[in-house]
Amino acid sequence: MSTQSPSNEVASDQVKWETDPGAPDKLVSIESQEYIDLKIAEERETLLEELAYLRWFYQAADFGPAHGDVIYVLQENYVEQGGVIPEGYRDEE
Repeated sequence: MSTQSPSNEVASDQVKWETDPGAPDKLVSIESQEYIDLKIAEERETLLEELAYLRWFYQAADFGPAHGDVIYVLQENYVEQGGVIPEGYRDEE
C-alpha cells in the first residue's frame, strides 16, 4: 500500500494546473518559467520581423510625385492619433 498522496497537478498544453487547496473544485494555473520564456521569445521574434518589414517598407515606399505630401500627411495623422515619430523618420517640410 502506497503512503504517497495522489498529486493534484494536471498538465495541459505546457500549462500546469492544480486544484486550489481552499476550493478543491477549482483549478488554478501554474505556468512554468520555461513556458513564459518561450512565449516572450516568440513575441520578440514577431516584433523583430515586423520592425524589419516596416523599416524596409519605409525605405522602399514610393508614392510618386506626391511622395513628400503623402508622407507629411501620414505623419501628421499619426501624431494626431497620439503616436511619436522616431528620430530619423520625421519628414521635414
